[in-house]
Amino acid sequence: MSRLTLSNFKQQQREAQAFMESMVVISHETMQEFNLAEVASRTTANLENRRIELVVRSRGDEERAIDMGLKGYLSHGHCRQIPS
Repeated sequence: MSRLTLSNFKQQQREAQAFMESMVVISHETMQEFNLAEVASRTTANLENRRIELVVRSRGDEERAIDMGLKGYLSHGHCRQIPS
């Protein structure tokens, strides 16, 4: 990854964070307002939450495979993005 690409990515991340912090979510049932960045941090938009969900889901799939008399196996890989 080039320095320019990394710099652009970090700038996009900063802009996205600023946008999220400037917006609110309104519950139509209670009319309460919540900061969008705070709401997003509690969902799978948060990378740590996404990782934990993957681990929990993998464990559940493994248990289901064992119950079916199979062997659970997880393979995880990454695909490198080639710049255009």
